[in-house]
Amino acid sequence: MENNDPSPHSNRQLSRLYKKAARQLQCTVLLCVTLSLAGFSALAQAEVRFVTDCNPEQTFFLAHYYGSKILSVDTSYSKHNSIVFSKSTNYPEGCYLLTDNHKEPLFSFILGHDQSVTLYGSLRTKHIDSIDGGMETSLFRTYEIKRQRILQQLHPYVTDDPAIYAYLEQSQQAFESYRDSIVRKYSSCFLATLVKALQELKIPDPIATNEAQAYQYYKVHYWDGFDLSDNRLLNTPLLESRLDTYLDKVIAQNPDSICTAIDRLIAQIPSDTIRRFMLWHLVAKYQHPVFMGQDQVFVYLYDRYFSILNSNQLSETNRSWMRQKAERLRRLAIGKTAPNLQLSDFNDNPVSIQNIDSDYLILFFHDHDCSLCNSELQQLNAIVTNTKYQATVLCIDMNAEGQAQQPDTSPDTHIIYASGIGYHGDYPQQTYDVASTPLIYLLDRDKHIIAKQIRAEQISEIISSYDHDRKQND
Repeated sequence: MENNDPSPHSNRQLSRLYKKAARQLQCTVLLCVTLSLAGFSALAQAEVRFVTDCNPEQTFFLAHYYGSKILSVDTSYSKHNSIVFSKSTNYPEGCYLLTDNHKEPLFSFILGHDQSVTLYGSLRTKHIDSIDGGMETSLFRTYEIKRQRILQQLHPYVTDDPAIYAYLEQSQQAFESYRDSIVRKYSSCFLATLVKALQELKIPDPIATNEAQAYQYYKVHYWDGFDLSDNRLLNTPLLESRLDTYLDKVIAQNPDSICTAIDRLIAQIPSDTIRRFMLWHLVAKYQHPVFMGQDQVFVYLYDRYFSILNSNQLSETNRSWMRQKAERLRRLAIGKTAPNLQLSDFNDNPVSIQNIDSDYLILFFHDHDCSLCNSELQQLNAIVTNTKYQATVLCIDMNAEGQAQQPDTSPDTHIIYASGIGYHGDYPQQTYDVASTPLIYLLDRDKHIIAKQIRAEQISEIISSYDHDRKQND
């Protein structure tokens, strides 16, 4: 009978073979795991390196834009003419700055998906000379060099010379072709989103010479090419500046037109994050607007957007502040009756706004230690003394450190000096939303608000225009 049992010698050979195979398998697994982790690390880890003329052990910050603000996201120290920022995951994609310990911008660049990048440059000139790695970072630098070059070519020339015009036209077309190729090739990258956002809107030739049609086209297509669904644009200065330009330069500067434009814009934004950013920026913009009457945009924003938010979307502190602010501004709208104040004059006698008999009453909120306020008061004194209209200035001192103090002007029956601390709990700072001084309100005989947030030099013209319109309507 055939014996199938292995011999002891065979068993020893098999044992050695099994052990050798196990060791090889173990090494293979370890090698695969190591390579896998290395590959993962290479893909996931961000390393932004600057090779530059820096002193050792200096502090530097990596920062990106958030609207007009600059947010630091990492800190590093210089060593051997290098500054290195590294992270196990990518930094947010966007427009970046290298800043010093005083937060002074030194280099500007972008970070896209590939964040293994080395930038070479001089801190003295604040200029990046070359870039290794970082595909989008490098490509955008090339794009910006070409864009600035074409702008420099086009800017000085207004010419009828056919040869020069043809050359400029050819140069511009070549750049536009290059730009469009970037957008097509890298359509999903931050680079493409940024390049499209930087693109100037072109008015079609058939309507370019018709000012009214060109304006309407520009207004309707203003946001073309600006991807309002891409949150990466929040990490650039473009979104905020584009919004401000739209509302300050493109839209008519009356509250109704601004509110209509805001509604139209907010309705077309698919990103909740961008929508919230815009609304909060508008709140800050219109709580103390530059132009008279635009504070009613703040009232509209609260009524239309913020009053309906729940407690998870708007804190009770912010809700209370916005509600009170909106109600104050609502009462102070142009055409509304000015809220009454019970104050005390320079001689500690009671003064009531409603009891001042004058065709025009100028409420002048000031600080007696403010040089600009005193200069404005000098102009007001000249206006009420020389104007053909009966006008009185109620000069309300907002300096809480003392009683109402009469400035260095001669006493005049057309100027009443009063303290900013009123009787019966009347506080002008809250009632008239006095955020800073000087502040002027202009009232008519019936104490309706004609104008506010104006300078003294504007008053005579406003009164003249108002009186002319009033006589025409009588």
